[in-house]
Amino acid sequence: MNAQESLLALVKTKGTGASMGKHLSEHDLQTLPSLLQNPQTNLATQATLLTALFSLPPTPAEELWVSKLKQEYQHGLAQPLWFFFEYNSDPLILIIKKLIHHQHLTKSEIEKSVAAILDPHIPDYLKACILQGLRLKGETFEENHTFLQYMFQHSRHYCCNLPLLFDLAHAYDGFNRYPFLAPFVACTLAALGYATVLHGVEELGPKKGITTAKLLKASGKNSQLKPQDALKKLHTIRWTYIDQSIAYPELYNLMGLREAMLKRPLLATLEKLLCPIYSPKGHILITGYTHPPYKSKMQKLLAHHPLNPDYVIVRGTEGSCQLHRRAPYLSFIKGELSEGFISPQDLGIDIILKPQPNLGVEQVLKEGISALKGDAGIIQDLIIYQVLSILTLTHVNQHSYQSIKEYFKSHKVYEHWLNY
Repeated sequence: MNAQESLLALVKTKGTGASMGKHLSEHDLQTLPSLLQNPQTNLATQATLLTALFSLPPTPAEELWVSKLKQEYQHGLAQPLWFFFEYNSDPLILIIKKLIHHQHLTKSEIEKSVAAILDPHIPDYLKACILQGLRLKGETFEENHTFLQYMFQHSRHYCCNLPLLFDLAHAYDGFNRYPFLAPFVACTLAALGYATVLHGVEELGPKKGITTAKLLKASGKNSQLKPQDALKKLHTIRWTYIDQSIAYPELYNLMGLREAMLKRPLLATLEKLLCPIYSPKGHILITGYTHPPYKSKMQKLLAHHPLNPDYVIVRGTEGSCQLHRRAPYLSFIKGELSEGFISPQDLGIDIILKPQPNLGVEQVLKEGISALKGDAGIIQDLIIYQVLSILTLTHVNQHSYQSIKEYFKSHKVYEHWLNY
């Protein structure tokens, strides 16, 4: 490993969080000074790890290491990071030190933080400290909500005016253990008459998994449609994809920072909720979560969403809104809140799917297209399960397992794929 990779390995160890992170070993602490002094390591990565060391409960060895660094920081750290040990009246540095001490931010401080993170003139190492500090402290609802409101107000939104629009709000880092089927699900819904929008990026760490953009690109389709072209497809073939690089370039420009931080900041939770293409007549946002506490967090955020959409929240595959087994859900449709579980068996489908760690884009693309052409099997069943679960949980279900299979057999779904 080179120096940057070695430093990222330490961030992966220590920077996960209070409940999941591990302590640095004696060997880790011995190698850390040379990594911090190495000009080849990223300042934002250094800042991320130091924020974790200062924020999380230390072992005696870590405490001793920090104490020694405090005495020698002018020799042990790059000058931009001296602020950790010196008084500085800069508002952002005061916010960082507040977060390190696990103090919640005021609304004004939150607004300053998100504005700074989206400002290209603010150094990445300060942004990393803020995002890591929020993550390790644990974001309050006001912090998450204010970030979401600010990001929504400063992003682009394109109105489609369709009577109903499904917004499949997957996490942008994709899948790396299961087949990612979002574009195949979208064109199936479209073939049934239900307009569907997808959004994301081609690749995002730490997972760097299979995404809609990768599948479109591998199939020779355009993953970088201009907004007017994305809207045109939505009105003609009833499904479309818009990339974050087009819809919100200011947020997309933080890719390098997020790569340097390694771990997911709160941006990963919020960016999928921004609805870059929306329908004021009937927008249903469908999203997922990984850790159980996030169900109520997502519900509260969506209840205060600027667009006030109907929504479905599921604990899906790899934290997405894609399902392959029994899963808890929470939905808010036409003013009615409901909660429970949904399973393939509930919908007349028998699915057994195990993780596949070596999945590649080409394999998923090949199997997905085969399913759209009518080839029965696990991939087609997974697509149908996703479609039926969406239609069932949003109370617009007019189809059954068998009726959807007919659309595959007649090649109507495949035609919607070809026409993209």
